[in-house]
Order: sequence, then C-alpha cells, then structure tokens
Amino acid sequence: MKLISLALFALLLTGCASVSPKYLNPRFSSAAPGSHAVSVERGKHLGIDSTPLIIFVDGEEVAHIGGGQTITLYIEDGRHIIGVASKATADNGPNSSIAVDVSAQSQPILRTNVAAWGWAGWKIEHVNK
Repeated sequence: MKLISLALFALLLTGCASVSPKYLNPRFSSAAPGSHAVSVERGKHLGIDSTPLIIFVDGEEVAHIGGGQTITLYIEDGRHIIGVASKATADNGPNSSIAVDVSAQSQPILRTNVAAWGWAGWKIEHVNK
C-alpha cells in the first residue's frame, strides 16, 4: 500500500511540472501603435498546473499559459472578447469569455481559474475594472 501511495504522489508531482507561457500569434506579444497591455493571470491548482490553457482574443487562439503564470497581451483599442479553454477542449472554442474594453486608461487584469472542481471547465474574470 505504501508503494502505491508513493507512486501516486510521484505521479502527482510530475503532473505539476511548469509550462512556459507561449504566444501563438506574435502580433499580441509586443506593443504596437494603438495597442495596450491586457494581463492574464492563472491561479495554481495542484495536479492541473501542467495543463496549458488557451487564451482567445475575439475567437482567435493567441497564447498558452501554465499554472501560476501571467502573460501580457497587447491588444488594439476597443471592446474585445477574451476567452479561455483547456487544450483538450479548445477545438470547441472558449469554456468562458468576457468582454474587455481596451484603452490607454483601462489596464485590464484578468484571472483564469477552474469553474468548479470536477469537470466544469475554466472561467475568466476581471481582477480590476
């Protein structure tokens, strides 16, 4: 029994290996005229941090983010829909999304978290408005 418990614990720890943030579209990786920073943070959840989340902007997959990480997206002025999904469900679009007004004054910070334990997908919400 101890051997099984030890093996499960080791498997859980390796499942928590970090995943580096990655831009899928370089257009969102650096400031350009008329674009402003939108930060997306991801909470830490034991056992699922190594699963990359896909960040969407207006329906386009733009970045991957791992547990406990933050990525800054540079998005044009205006209202945009920012969404999130796990890599396993991204083919169906975001699990959750919100409208964000992007401007020089807005400086939005968003956070992703599990919607509920079990399989309820992911949610995204404003940390500030």
